[in-house]
Amino acid sequence: MDFSQLINEHLEKYVSEKLPESVEKHLEKLIDSILGDIFSSYGDKQKQIKAAISEKIQINLEKLELIDYNGMIATAIQERFNILAQERSVDPIMKLIEDAVGTPYKKKKITLDELFDEVKEIVIDGAEYGDE
Repeated sequence: MDFSQLINEHLEKYVSEKLPESVEKHLEKLIDSILGDIFSSYGDKQKQIKAAISEKIQINLEKLELIDYNGMIATAIQERFNILAQERSVDPIMKLIEDAVGTPYKKKKITLDELFDEVKEIVIDGAEYGDE
């Protein structure tokens, strides 16, 4: 058996059958390695790609609809003010009217002038506290 002929036959068989497969595997590894280098955290391309994406993605933070905390605080203050205003102005007037006119269980007569004078006193006292 001729040794060189045997080598040539196997070499031809390898080149025709297995070489394309082998080249393809090595090319895949080479391309993966190149892409890995390009997109690595130290690569300039990664920074360029990030910059390009950042330019295209514009987020307008002013248009984001978040909870309106200022509105909630203003509403809470307004509600508390209304309660205090009622306690300092309306409740005493209602009590005066109740005392003057009476309730179903307790009737009392009062003139309109007396009612006006008593309401006027309550309003003047409320003005001292800063109520309008």
